[in-house]
Amino acid sequence: MTRNSNLRRLIGLIAVVGLFAIGSGTTIWPRALAQNAGLDLAAMALDSGDLPPAYQQIRFDDEGYTPGNRIAPIQFGDAVTAEELEPLQIEWFYSSTFFTEDESSWIYVYLTEFAGEAAVAAGFDFLENEERWAPPGDEWEDLPGPSAGGAPKEVTITSNSSSEPGLHAIDATFRVDRVLAGVSVTTTGKEPAQELIEELASKLQERIEAVLAGESPQAVDPELPQITLELFETWPWPGNSLEGYKTAAEFLGAEGTPAQFGSDYQGGYARFASAGSVEENIQHEPPYVEVEIAAFSTSETALAVLQVAEELPTRHYGDSILRSAALDPSLSGVDAVRAFHTERPAIPDSLDSLNLTGYEVVFVAGSRVVNIRIQSDALTTSLTTEELEASVLDLAAQQVSCLNSAGECGPARIPEPLSNTTGSPASPVAVKIGDEVQRSGDAVNLNEEHEIRARAGA
Repeated sequence: MTRNSNLRRLIGLIAVVGLFAIGSGTTIWPRALAQNAGLDLAAMALDSGDLPPAYQQIRFDDEGYTPGNRIAPIQFGDAVTAEELEPLQIEWFYSSTFFTEDESSWIYVYLTEFAGEAAVAAGFDFLENEERWAPPGDEWEDLPGPSAGGAPKEVTITSNSSSEPGLHAIDATFRVDRVLAGVSVTTTGKEPAQELIEELASKLQERIEAVLAGESPQAVDPELPQITLELFETWPWPGNSLEGYKTAAEFLGAEGTPAQFGSDYQGGYARFASAGSVEENIQHEPPYVEVEIAAFSTSETALAVLQVAEELPTRHYGDSILRSAALDPSLSGVDAVRAFHTERPAIPDSLDSLNLTGYEVVFVAGSRVVNIRIQSDALTTSLTTEELEASVLDLAAQQVSCLNSAGECGPARIPEPLSNTTGSPASPVAVKIGDEVQRSGDAVNLNEEHEIRARAGA
């Protein structure tokens, strides 16, 4: 599917949820540290099963986390300093974006975790100040909050008719405990229904309260993030912590042969990294590294899924990636394994207009199915087919070790063939959670493409 560049620019004209909605993206950061220190915001967020059927995530960067100390450069660019945000006591921010196929409408879900409930009010006043954040040409109106959640809360109706087609949005923001949550619906050419925003806000409140109570929403297995290979300490740029839970339809597909196993699906989790990205540019660069894990009710179902692995969806790359069977590799500690060569031709007029080739390994360990793939730019990334295969198998072996470990997975080790790839760090990233973060440099220059995108998950 081709992404329309004019629509990308129109997206930036509407302030659907204050400045977070027109932010420049989330930051890559080791989410495992967030899991130790904060809430499981990804489990709280709405997934595609909560939305009308037409909405889906269409790119790998449609969801992600931002740590509080990185919100200023990543979400606000030059408009706000880190010192200005520091008193708000924001710990983590998570967002997820879902588009219709023609991208004429999208739903944006966001959660901001504060240090405590008392800090939410000041954060609300700052973040929901439309007078400060609304782009030129916006017309907006604040209404009483949705029925969901507690104060502070509001519903904001926004429109911008200066471009054709005009954009219209309804956003609901509310508090649950120390989380400021929200959901917006944006449409082109017509106004979205307020009944939908009320319905979505109610579902979002239910998910947040369930997670706070120690319960798991449907298709959320809280163990999976702990046993999924961590990528973001290894490849922390360009600034997106891309990961989240996956529904059965997202992992297996809504139709097709694998979809028949949806009733046995227990939950899934995915992580993504741009191994070629560098700190200076907030821009995803290949090689792209992906890890997906799905849990099923029985090992027999997991093995049956493996047999149709060539039909599993390859999300987030516009048009589907084409698979061709490769020789099954040797991989210790698994029940069965298959491998594929992958290819995706360049997509004209796209945020990702690269000709991608890659290698994918799918294996079964007990009742879990694991996909690990690397996609490389066939023209500019100097990785041979053999190097791609070796890199994926190295990561697969690390993932098997994670599954067999008693605790959480550690950061992925860089496979040797990727060690010289542009963007790969020469040494581990030094991280300190608390009042400061120690690493090489802290300035991020936002490129124009990301400044205009109204997707904090993008």
